[in-house]
Amino acid sequence: MCARSERFPVRWLHGAVLAALLGVAAPAGHAVAATTGGSSAASTSPSEDPDYAAGKAAFDRKDWQAAIANLSLVQAGGPRQDEAQTMVAYAWRKLGRYDLALENYAAVLARNPRDRGALEYLGEAYLDLGRVDDANATRARLAQACGGAGCEELEDLERAYADHGVPAPRAERNRTGAKPAG
Repeated sequence: MCARSERFPVRWLHGAVLAALLGVAAPAGHAVAATTGGSSAASTSPSEDPDYAAGKAAFDRKDWQAAIANLSLVQAGGPRQDEAQTMVAYAWRKLGRYDLALENYAAVLARNPRDRGALEYLGEAYLDLGRVDDANATRARLAQACGGAGCEELEDLERAYADHGVPAPRAERNRTGAKPAG
């Protein structure tokens, strides 16, 4: 049996175990993928990834457990890995499991330190936890990643500050410590 064929049953088993722990059914279609070798791992297009599609649909309807179960199966290194793992982190946050949320955001940011979605949601998680200094540091990283005005993720994070009754950090200071002109 080739290494690729061996990977699919283990991958499906991990998803089934995760689903069982969450108390949800295993995502549809994985038994066939496990036995035939067909899976999202072979997909090149995000629209062809049934794990991502099912997870995104569950995420959109705020079915956090199903979102986690499906999105956790998205191929490592695939075109939607960071987006899927950011949604997994968000779902864990909505379920009150901040430890798992922070762990997943950290994994995304270890691969891509400028991932704006992960930075936005990480900042929101820190605000939820009352960790304002960490939220401020994350906001500064997001402002750098955005590179200027018109950044939806930064605007959303700033709304989260208001929603939490926390003043957003004042204007960034340049390297000399002076406020930017303007």
